[in-house]
Amino acid sequence: MTSQLDDSFYENCPPQSQIGRTSFGAGPGTSVYGWPSKGGLYVLQSYDGVELGFLQLDRFNSTIRSQDPAEEDAHCANMRKLGAPWFESEEAFILSALQHSRPHKQVLFAGWPSTGGVWVLKTTYAEASSRGLGGIKNALNMEERCQAIERLGGSFYADPKDCRNLDL
Repeated sequence: MTSQLDDSFYENCPPQSQIGRTSFGAGPGTSVYGWPSKGGLYVLQSYDGVELGFLQLDRFNSTIRSQDPAEEDAHCANMRKLGAPWFESEEAFILSALQHSRPHKQVLFAGWPSTGGVWVLKTTYAEASSRGLGGIKNALNMEERCQAIERLGGSFYADPKDCRNLDL
């Protein structure tokens, strides 16, 4: 029996060793992982240079997970600012990927302007594709990203804690 999963599924699985924060795979974008002290893991998939810069991660080389729980929790807090979902375990993450078809899966774009607040745009992959929201990924910095999210109908929250789509 042949697998119905494409290569991107396997490229985006969390690293078995749990030592790397990033996984580059063969396609565009980078997967980012965080292991909070409460257990489980946070996962961001298909993230670009602007987002990696926001997370203070190297865009070209793997970043090793911190062994300091406070540092890893701070990394996870920054991941949550970009909408990272939490999974109880690596197995729960993999099962989630298997159970949700990509067109109906939620996608969230977040931009953090230097003046404060947060811009957020949440939709499905199918809607994002039909509206051309992938263009947000062409931003060269976080300010451009915010402008693109605004232009494409995102919502601004002066107090980021008011945004229910982010686990802050």
